Amino acid sequence: MRENAVLKKMREGGVSVGSWLGLDSSLSAEILAMAGFEWLLVDGEHGPITGDSIVALMTATRAAGATPFFRVVWNDSALIQQALDFGAYGVLVPVVNSAADAHEAAADAKYPPKGRRSLGGFRAPLAFGTDMTTYGPRANDQTLLMVQIETVEAVENADSIAAVEGVDLLFVGPGDLSLAMGEWPLDWAQASARYKEALASIPRIAKKHGKFAGVLCYDPTFAKDCIAFGYQFVGYHADTALLLKAARAARAEVDA
Repeated sequence: MRENAVLKKMREGGVSVGSWLGLDSSLSAEILAMAGFEWLLVDGEHGPITGDSIVALMTATRAAGATPFFRVVWNDSALIQQALDFGAYGVLVPVVNSAADAHEAAADAKYPPKGRRSLGGFRAPLAFGTDMTTYGPRANDQTLLMVQIETVEAVENADSIAAVEGVDLLFVGPGDLSLAMGEWPLDWAQASARYKEALASIPRIAKKHGKFAGVLCYDPTFAKDCIAFGYQFVGYHADTALLLKAARAARAEVDA
């Protein structure tokens, strides 16, 4: 059975840097993986990605040498279980504001006795290069449940959220959190001490409970500061943002 290389690296104390997939394009996934991103997260919440495209993008990601993750639209049993059955090596669940929310997500992301994930299908074990007999007993240990901390309420409840069995990683949504804290648009250089402390607190809380912390960054200084805070799962940019950034730079080269 294939290992979750990202999870292995974090367990060994390392930092894993990945990126976001917002385009319904397997070529985009291959390009980002070729660029050296260790993981790619298919965005099913805000990206125009549904149905068969989810499997295609995760397959392209894995084939290109990166680890595939998926963000569901909502904290919903059918969506979480389906994402894992599609072969995701982990699922990101948005808007987890309380321990109760976290318990619901964990129940759907983990097989019994830790949860209520249903056993069946062949896509998930196929993605791990094995069969269900092998995948089933190891899936809880090799798939990541990431819950998104993106509101003031979630930050306040982060300790109790991290304490929930089955939650593997606290993932900060920095844009939504800045919006919730009245600091939108987010400018890391001008961010308040209150906002920065909220960001810095999440890795400390995660570590206290033997969990990991993740974040998405669009600024190199922000990313490096987050790594210094203790974040081990660091998303940097997205295919859409990188394409726009490169296109603008290229157009400026031929200014006329």
